[in-house]
Amino acid sequence: MRRRLYPDRVVNYRTLVRDNLNFTDHVQRTLVTASCIAFTGAETVCDPAVGDGTVMEAAHRLRPIKKAWVSDLSEPNINRLSVSFPHQKAAIDIATALRSLPEKVDTIVLTEILEHLEDPDEIVRLAREKATWLVASSPVEEPEGVVNPEHLWSFGRDGYREMLVSGGWVPVTYTETLFPDDPRLYYAFQVWACR
Repeated sequence: MRRRLYPDRVVNYRTLVRDNLNFTDHVQRTLVTASCIAFTGAETVCDPAVGDGTVMEAAHRLRPIKKAWVSDLSEPNINRLSVSFPHQKAAIDIATALRSLPEKVDTIVLTEILEHLEDPDEIVRLAREKATWLVASSPVEEPEGVVNPEHLWSFGRDGYREMLVSGGWVPVTYTETLFPDDPRLYYAFQVWACR
């Protein structure tokens, strides 16, 4: 399943501050995503929507990252992230950030971003040209009544997999976070590592 949530809306995705540690469901998703990045054995990583940097920091603690290209870093986190690992701040636009990579990287991270983009398929294809591995995540079938006006897409497992495969990726591992019957938590997340 893959459905457009807001058929007539165009969103220019840009969030000023994203803090994964403020949301219990995002804490788990952050750690699962970091473990998938470490699983790829990445020494060079690009995260064009790094947000608060917690995913990259956790991945770096699990398996040191030698160099990372990051963009869309939430302003309050710039100084905190700079001491964690060597990195370069790339352009803010996702496609521009990927196109401007000076070299192919081991892993591109597209966590909690594809559901925000007008054309997520373009970004998945572009990532294929720039990396050996892809780690990506999104909410699983956004539930009725949970309205995030920044989300343009809702993906089921099969719809997300189809997007990844049609973009040239071969899924290697899939993880889904589940939060049964906990009213504090909004989303279950799907996390993919592809080659």
